[in-house]
Amino acid sequence: MKSKIIIGLDGFRALACLWVVVLHVWALYPQDTLDDEEKILYSNISTSVPFNFVYNGSYGVDIFFILSGYLIMSILGKELAHHYTSQLFLFGANKKRKQTSTRQDPEKTALLTNEIVPNFYQERTKELPTTIPPLYSLAFLKSSLKFYIRRIFRILPSYSASLLIYYLLASNIAYKYSRIEVRICDDKIWTNFLFIQNFYSFICMSWSWSIAVEMQMYLISPLIVWLVLRFERFAHLTLIGFSLISMGSYIGLTYGHDANASEWMEYVYIRPYSRIFAYLIGMQVALVIAQQRLKAQRDIEDKEIEFREEEDQNQNFTTFQKVRDLLLRVLAILVFLFSTIICSADPTQVDDPTLFALNIFFGRFFFTFVIAYMMYDSLSDQVWKEPLHKISVWILSSHLLFWIAQVSYEMYLLHPTLLKNIYHGYKNIADEISFSIWVYFVFLLLIIIASFVFSCILYILVGKPFLNLSDLIFRKTSNFWKN
Repeated sequence: MKSKIIIGLDGFRALACLWVVVLHVWALYPQDTLDDEEKILYSNISTSVPFNFVYNGSYGVDIFFILSGYLIMSILGKELAHHYTSQLFLFGANKKRKQTSTRQDPEKTALLTNEIVPNFYQERTKELPTTIPPLYSLAFLKSSLKFYIRRIFRILPSYSASLLIYYLLASNIAYKYSRIEVRICDDKIWTNFLFIQNFYSFICMSWSWSIAVEMQMYLISPLIVWLVLRFERFAHLTLIGFSLISMGSYIGLTYGHDANASEWMEYVYIRPYSRIFAYLIGMQVALVIAQQRLKAQRDIEDKEIEFREEEDQNQNFTTFQKVRDLLLRVLAILVFLFSTIICSADPTQVDDPTLFALNIFFGRFFFTFVIAYMMYDSLSDQVWKEPLHKISVWILSSHLLFWIAQVSYEMYLLHPTLLKNIYHGYKNIADEISFSIWVYFVFLLLIIIASFVFSCILYILVGKPFLNLSDLIFRKTSNFWKN
């Protein structure tokens, strides 16, 4: 059965992936196959306000970054916390528990110890240092190494296979864009395997820039998590400080390249220093969730079990808390619609200076904050679960989204390659047969299905075996990682 964390995050991941696919299907639609009347219709649809939601599909990548930040803070934070008496992620499990109330009988005390407190807490019996190991310590190096090995085993196999498929198909398709792409790959494919392609003007498999940004973020993740755990009292200030630096670089560079969309894409959109903002916001969400769980763990230690059980079952929120949570959810929906329909993910498309500035904040920044709040709202136990909340959780927990999320990484890598080849075949047919723009919706369904099917194949043949291999390696070397 899927855990609550998997339910929430997998739903976001699947929807983000589908959003990116819809954007690419529309943006790469072969307009030269349309007659003049159909081209006018295509233009009218593309410039309509509601259709901005499709064009802002690049926000789906921001959702990926937020999810990565949340997961890395949770996973790496827990890994590092194994080596000392952490107050976060492991919730100070090895500390001596306070005595329970004298009114509590032995049977209830046993229930508190054996069922309420996770078994993990009972197993951590050895004494640990009260401060996190220094950066140069063996414990920190082992935790970081374990984190990198897991990431490499998940990312590199499917990534390499997708690059190979892309190169082979581009080499065997006789149209000018494929020839250009092959030459770029011949010259620049080495940058893909070093994950630095986002610092170059021409990229082999151009959409792989986001994978490079992710890997660059992973490179500094252990240091950020170490700083958070080392200075727990200033953890939020640490993340906020890094976030403000990233926001400042994004704003400054965007203003510097506001007249040139291609320069903005090259020097702002795909660079890590202006995209790490979303990653850090995801870390903030993980930190808040960890602090809430720490408080809940302390409540388990301090409160009588009868009161706690009643509180858990009835969720006795005050009227103020209920109104607050409901208003925040409604506000989040409104801001989400505003940032995805009214604003543009590409601020260089806005001419007016005032609107240009507002678009930066109400676009990508506000969108990031809203997604972070929605993620928190779906994962936290300390929110009022009214009907709107239950509907959102029901959507995020659907089995369809769960299975799409399992192969979303492969789907993101493969779908542009499939899209280009399907569209190329369509253009050849369109030379003889007249097609309507409404064929787009057929293509959309076809490409989503084809991407999902081929992604499942790639995941089963490449992705999953390497994940199993990494698990096997860690099991066989468990003593090394524990000591």
